[in-house]
Amino acid sequence: MLTEHRQIMLNQIEETRQAIQRKRERIRNCIQHLILESSLERQALAAQASKNGPELSFWEEHLAVKLEGIREDALRISYTHINENDWMREYSFTIDLTSREYKGAGIPTLTLIISH
Repeated sequence: MLTEHRQIMLNQIEETRQAIQRKRERIRNCIQHLILESSLERQALAAQASKNGPELSFWEEHLAVKLEGIREDALRISYTHINENDWMREYSFTIDLTSREYKGAGIPTLTLIISH
């Protein structure tokens, strides 16, 4: 009777050990998959970032505009070549990107630009 009970306990221990091994293997596979996904995302972001700089420079140069992040979720747009009397005069406004409906601050009207 004691040897039967001992064998039952040994069988339960072995089943538990195997279940733990299977769970560890699933977790290990999941971690490897997440590492691979993260690596691919980093590569895609790096590839896109290498294209963003030259494209931004092109548009800034050709449109006489400058785009800059002034804080998280806020974009400042500065531009020149608007006022015929002073081509280098800078005009700017800020766009708040914190919600789906963007909010502008300091956006000049056309009549304000022309009168200066």
